[in-house]
Amino acid sequence: MEFLDEEEAFRFYLDYAKSRGFGIRRGHMYRSSKSQLIICRHFVCDKEGSKCMKDKRQLEKTIHRRRDTRTNCQARMVVSKMKSGLWTIKTFGDAHNHDLLTTSSKVMKIRSHRHISDTCRSLMEALHKSRVGPSQMSRILNETLSNTGSAQITREDCSNHLRAVRSNNIGQECMAIVKFFKEKKLNDDFFFL
Repeated sequence: MEFLDEEEAFRFYLDYAKSRGFGIRRGHMYRSSKSQLIICRHFVCDKEGSKCMKDKRQLEKTIHRRRDTRTNCQARMVVSKMKSGLWTIKTFGDAHNHDLLTTSSKVMKIRSHRHISDTCRSLMEALHKSRVGPSQMSRILNETLSNTGSAQITREDCSNHLRAVRSNNIGQECMAIVKFFKEKKLNDDFFFL
């Protein structure tokens, strides 16, 4: 099978993973020594690898870790760039050492399958300007977008998106505040006293 670029190969494997009930992530990549362009890419199961245990436990200190999600799964797809410029599947392994999810509602909760559409993002911003909180926002969006088959929008999704928008607009918000105060000063000479 051939792909036009690496991103198309990733989308193909993402759709395959979604239909089978597992998540994926980008793994190793290899670059050309001459041009530094990517010539080979590994797409792996999200449970590939294992957690490194070299930490404070060796010094006999107790620490609390998050639960281990890695099972050293060997499922992967490796694509490489051919001389023609097309990408082709070099290796495909489908041997999972963990249970695959069977219901689409559970599959949609996997990180690699959670995507918030541009329409949903713009609705979040419009609702935020209307002073709607994240909990209500998620309920409204889920009711509005219930027939699209997309993942359920959580309160955390709304909060995370709004936080990202605010962090990108920090300078603009400051300038808006300064402009507001200047307009108040024009209307009221004793405003800054």
